[in-house]
Amino acid sequence: MCKNPDLLDGVLVLILLLIFILIVAKVQLMSAWFNATLKLCAPLMLGIFLITNVGCGGKPPGKPSGSATIKIIFDGQPVTEGMVSLQNNLGEGGGAPLNSEGIATLSTVIKGSYVVTVTPPMAGVAAPAPGTKLAAPKEYANIPAKFRRSDTSTLKAEVKDAKNEFKFDLKQ
Repeated sequence: MCKNPDLLDGVLVLILLLIFILIVAKVQLMSAWFNATLKLCAPLMLGIFLITNVGCGGKPPGKPSGSATIKIIFDGQPVTEGMVSLQNNLGEGGGAPLNSEGIATLSTVIKGSYVVTVTPPMAGVAAPAPGTKLAAPKEYANIPAKFRRSDTSTLKAEVKDAKNEFKFDLKQ
């Protein structure tokens, strides 16, 4: 059913996210008619998204794949917050969050060579309560800057088998 998963997923997820944010935030700048229309269209758009994406997200037909389990440590200790991403030279890949043991598991990855990046978790976007100061962003010294970008990361992974395990120490 999915003709172009990148386009469908990207565009529809962004539209749905925007609609969700507008509804939840109860933006007062909209007219009552637009607000009511938006509330009616949101479930419809969610339905369209779900119908058009049934079966998407797996490997492309004809491309062999495997799973990847990636352990990230820094100075012998697991990195327990953040996201691990794999990207090949075609832009294919995947990502998964790190768990409390410093492990990210990707169930379906196309076989091939990948650059591995590790990024800190996204900071919260909630505004502070009136009269309170904005909290300083959390530092992630256990994820050095060079491993956060695919053009500077030296971490490489070769997905060859049905089950692949990798371990990377980010200590420089």
